[in-house]
Amino acid sequence: MALTDLQSLARRMTRTDEATITAEDIDAAIRTAVWRYSLDRPRHLVAEIAVADGPVHPMPEGWENGFSAIAAIERADDDSGEPAPGSIRVEETVSGWRMRVSGSVVASVLRLRYTAPHRVSSDTDTLAEREWEAVAAYAAAHLLEQIAIAKSGDTDPSFGAQVASHGTPAQEYAARSKHLFARYREMIGTQEQRAIPAGVVVTPTPRRVGLTHGWGLVR
Repeated sequence: MALTDLQSLARRMTRTDEATITAEDIDAAIRTAVWRYSLDRPRHLVAEIAVADGPVHPMPEGWENGFSAIAAIERADDDSGEPAPGSIRVEETVSGWRMRVSGSVVASVLRLRYTAPHRVSSDTDTLAEREWEAVAAYAAAHLLEQIAIAKSGDTDPSFGAQVASHGTPAQEYAARSKHLFARYREMIGTQEQRAIPAGVVVTPTPRRVGLTHGWGLVR
């Protein structure tokens, strides 16, 4: 499972036998790293909406309030090249988020592309194997940062010679943490195009998606 692999990889990347790092610390760091990676590289999911079922639809499986956003809405049943009039609005209600189809949508099925956070647990794993190193690097950086903070108050006189030649243990841990954070950023590269925030009106088209904002059509 990816969780045990991530736990082992994060532990190796810290390169420390610090007794202060517990299994719970590693799991917490991995959760932080998975969330950070989700913000930088969210999952991209697809669902289909049957327009004939009415104007109001529940959000698709995997949608998470406060995180998920629409990336695109397309007509799934028409290849004529003609734009589909009408729009989709994501709106918040007291019972959660929902989608509302408005106007005259000339399509029986709409394809919704949206983002969702990654999940890693003992029985769920949405990360590809190639993504483990980046997530583990962020988790290890987070752990080393916490050790650096804990070590910043050390005043053991035996550190004297070490400080003179290499700096304090806190500084060394902080430097290694900074290196791993930089490694994470290097591995994920340039952030992908951001998804469309919930609440924006989206006009579906057969092959392209126009976003209706107050200042006009954005492509």
